[in-house]
Amino acid sequence: MEGLFLLLVNWDLHMVLADMKAIILGSSRGVRRLDPNKSYPYHLSEFEGSRRALDWILQSFQQLQVSQVCYVGGYHIEKVIENYPDLKYHFYADWMTGSDVDALGCAIKELTDSCYICSADIVFHREALDLLSKQMHDSKSDFVLGVDGPVNSETPFAGVALVSAKGSELLQKFFRERATSGSKNETDDLVKCFSVLSREGAGLSSVDISSKFASLSKPKNAAKLILGTKAQTLQRLQPVVRFSKILDQFRFAVSEWKKNPQEVVASVKKTFNEGLVVVRSSALSEDAWSGSQAGRFKSILNVDIQESSQISDAITEVFNSFPKDDLEHQIFVQPQVLNVTNSGVILTRDLETNAPYLVINCDTTTSRTDTITSGSENAETWVVSKQSKGPYPDKHMHMLIAAARELESLIDHDALDIEFAIDRDEKVYILQVRPLTVDRNRFALTDDDFAQELALIRDYSAQLFKPNPAVSGTTTVLGIMPDWNPAEIIGTCPKPLALSLYQRLITDSTWAKARALIGYKDVTSAPLLVALLGRPYIDVRASVNSFLPQNLESSLSEKLVNHYIGRLKENPELHDKIEFHIVPTCLTQDFKNTKELLSAAKFSDAEIKNLEEKLKLLTQSIIQEKEVSIASQMQLLEKLNLRREQISSQLPDNPHAIAIALRVLSEDCINWGTLPFSILARYAFVALAFLKSFVSAKILSDEEYDEILRNISTVASQMSEDFELLAAGQIAEAAFVSRYAHLRPDTYDILSENMGQALPLYIRSSGTPRASTHKPDINKARQIFESKFSQIDKVLKDLGLNVDVMTLMKFILEAIPARESSKFEFTKNLNLILMLTEKLGQKFQLSRDDMAFVSIETLIQMATNGTSSATSIELQRAIGFTRKRFELTKALHLPPLISDVSDFDFFSQMKCQPNFITHKRVVADCLKLDKNSQTSNLNDKIILLERADPGYDWIFSYPIAGIITKYGGVASHMAIRAAEFGLPAAIGCGEMLFDKLAKHELMELDCGKRQIRILK
Repeated sequence: MEGLFLLLVNWDLHMVLADMKAIILGSSRGVRRLDPNKSYPYHLSEFEGSRRALDWILQSFQQLQVSQVCYVGGYHIEKVIENYPDLKYHFYADWMTGSDVDALGCAIKELTDSCYICSADIVFHREALDLLSKQMHDSKSDFVLGVDGPVNSETPFAGVALVSAKGSELLQKFFRERATSGSKNETDDLVKCFSVLSREGAGLSSVDISSKFASLSKPKNAAKLILGTKAQTLQRLQPVVRFSKILDQFRFAVSEWKKNPQEVVASVKKTFNEGLVVVRSSALSEDAWSGSQAGRFKSILNVDIQESSQISDAITEVFNSFPKDDLEHQIFVQPQVLNVTNSGVILTRDLETNAPYLVINCDTTTSRTDTITSGSENAETWVVSKQSKGPYPDKHMHMLIAAARELESLIDHDALDIEFAIDRDEKVYILQVRPLTVDRNRFALTDDDFAQELALIRDYSAQLFKPNPAVSGTTTVLGIMPDWNPAEIIGTCPKPLALSLYQRLITDSTWAKARALIGYKDVTSAPLLVALLGRPYIDVRASVNSFLPQNLESSLSEKLVNHYIGRLKENPELHDKIEFHIVPTCLTQDFKNTKELLSAAKFSDAEIKNLEEKLKLLTQSIIQEKEVSIASQMQLLEKLNLRREQISSQLPDNPHAIAIALRVLSEDCINWGTLPFSILARYAFVALAFLKSFVSAKILSDEEYDEILRNISTVASQMSEDFELLAAGQIAEAAFVSRYAHLRPDTYDILSENMGQALPLYIRSSGTPRASTHKPDINKARQIFESKFSQIDKVLKDLGLNVDVMTLMKFILEAIPARESSKFEFTKNLNLILMLTEKLGQKFQLSRDDMAFVSIETLIQMATNGTSSATSIELQRAIGFTRKRFELTKALHLPPLISDVSDFDFFSQMKCQPNFITHKRVVADCLKLDKNSQTSNLNDKIILLERADPGYDWIFSYPIAGIITKYGGVASHMAIRAAEFGLPAAIGCGEMLFDKLAKHELMELDCGKRQIRILK
């Protein structure tokens, strides 16, 4: 009867509305592919078989004999026109930033009578349109909305509406007024638009069409049928899983517990005869599609089934964790898994990016099943690409991946949160399955694009691992923290401009030229940094070759490189310390450890002696500054400053002149900036290597080592003093800016404001500048050296070094501050490059954010190739592609060290050993600081920094308690800064530890004991 009534109502209504139209709004982006020829609107996707989603919509309208269907779209509208040439089309130019209301405004001429209006990103049956017609007939409304569920003010709009002739007239008037005023206000979506018009006398009503439509962006129906409450989901899956086991359960509602708790306890005891059980929550809202509320409600372990009081207490505790207003929440009881050898959580999509990975967090040490969900320190994390076929090095990984893939298949949903346990008998138990609440649009490209790009970088890396005629060694390792440490300087996911600048200025060839000039092997034909889909990695083979002395026999070089690479593979935790613990880069007392390792690796005495002699000559040359002096490099920096001042005194203003200036600034920066810096940085490493060797030989105490570094003045201590004077009004702000304006928290990032642009943020909101209790005094450092004169002299003689103590002391005390000064100076050129890049972007109507996606090579080419009238369009297209590719860069998971192509498919996250600076202990609140939080009060806090960048030097002007960084080496910029100020620091603690620390408020940093403890 209802179907007949709907048919009669529909016939009756359409007799009146004979010229009804339908307007389809294709206003969303759609499926993006790296190749734009493969991109298409969502509604051209196949839905339930071989039919496109748009076919379903058109069929429903055809069944009602709608007189005309109009399509409004922008994103690849040409592909819709090609497949559906008989539709009427309106182009929506602002589809990237507009709304459905804006799209409908493009079809204002079609609003001449009654019409259906629908999103192109849903499918619906003809019955949905009938329900809208019936609602309009019954309610006499002018706007009828189809909604997804029982009608109330909170029910979401389903995406299809029916508008009467009067409603069309009101819409026309609305759009004309909107065009005149230019105001959007509260009318940025269709529901708000119809609500506004209903205030002018039009009727507005809604009807539930939830069973008659589906959204292309929402989970599939099969998943909705299986995934219910926690207990329901497990019960539905229990009989069908093959690669895992789901335990029996006894389930009851809160209302049953309140009515008769004794009967519930008796039923639990009857169901489970003996052993331990778990009493678990199964709230109605706990595992919903809109949010899991994971961890909000309690589950109680280790409940003895024989003890009624324990059962009752556990149920009461779970019951008390529920909201008080709903008695239909459920509690369920299961046997407790015993003899657990592995437990944890599997996410079948990356939680941050929605990329196609299995992320497996597991605990193989405690025998508990709740350590991962409770945030225990015992976690190990595996990352597995969904394209991976194995084999995997761990048996449990095989079992867990098979279980997860089966659950995805059974549920027909690829974003799950799975809790598991494995017992001593190698059985996998599934303890919970919930939908993973991630933004499906967060990963903007398709899994197919991701798989193709991953395959390409695998092939590229496979070539890198092969022998290379430019360097010694049969293979390599790729790392984010060895040598020039890109993770510390530009981050693990830099935008293209920052990456290209770092490559051009330093890692393409400058780094190698610098080492060759001072006596190391010349490897200028081997770039140091390679980019894997935009992720920067150091080619460790090239790095190790560059640390070999010149004129070392090729056969010995080959053997040494293979040995060093092998040691790093065996000791991956040393990847940020290779110059100190893997490769000897100079001859110190610590070379005895290298000799023992080489001897154990079957190097002959003659080979070891040969290396020692070559290192001795190289070390002498460096300390005596025979090939390149520190003074000569500082003079080059003065030359750099003069040229830069010439350019900055009259900044260019047209695109070609700006491009020429960029070329000059970058070439100058290489020749007179980063080349001297690279030499001085190597000198500073040698200086620190000697100081550390004196500590290991007991010539210097830990305290004396710290005291020497504290009394070597650098630009950071001078900046701290100037900050104090600025805050006290003793120097002018203009004078301060002239010295430090170029510093940026992220030195290579155009989006990071320099100190000149953001000075008020640094000086007004960061706390109170420190009152100087310590001024570096180089004489104190000299006094320590002089007190150890005889001991150091004996070491130099034992090593056979023709160097006197005074020469070594002078070298050490000059090399360390020279390194910091040279970095301070060359970054002035880098800052001006970024400022001119921003200015060049403005000439082409491109924002700073746009320019972050343009490589420096593209801009410099304009200096010799000129520009054209189409340059702006060409740049916009290139930026569009690069932005899309960067979405894949952000989603890519890679380990800190890559030694085989299998590492792209699966890896275990590395636990790094931090480099502890000083031997102090501090307990303090902690603050994670980045360019978005630099206005926070820093006083007396342990500061957490992702990268140890010199742009953060301003933090030393405040009385901070300590420093912890995610990336950075033992001789990195921030390590030297911390030592200079006598601040306890943990430099380069790695991703796992840093991300964990950043979630907490209070910690103990004990550098003497080399440990960090979370207190709150």
